[in-house]
Amino acid sequence: MVAGQRIFEITRFLLAGLATTVFSYATYLTLLLMLPYMLAYIISYAVGIIFSYFISTYYVFRQRFSWKPFFQFPLVYAAQLVINLLILWLAVDRFVVRQELAPLIAIIFSIPVTYFMSRAIIKKRHEN
Repeated sequence: MVAGQRIFEITRFLLAGLATTVFSYATYLTLLLMLPYMLAYIISYAVGIIFSYFISTYYVFRQRFSWKPFFQFPLVYAAQLVINLLILWLAVDRFVVRQELAPLIAIIFSIPVTYFMSRAIIKKRHEN
């Protein structure tokens, strides 16, 4: 991949990540009205994974839908979920960060890892 193309891909990834974050955060805030913060976060996180797969596949990496990457894609987020829940817990229960802000802190730490793992899963079948 040419350096200029990679820059555009990373830019699309960041824009897609912003869209996914807004979508997931709005879902979290809505669910927070009815559920405890951890459960609201888990559900919004799962919905965000599905949204992220589709926006990453079609917009970021410009690939067609495939079932194999669709089912592999959540593996990226499974590890990220554990890390983000730990950060969420630390932020809310130990550092007294507001529940509404804690997920945003967790997301900041996961952006680079998510890009490389997502790219590896979605583009893998097309580059072999």
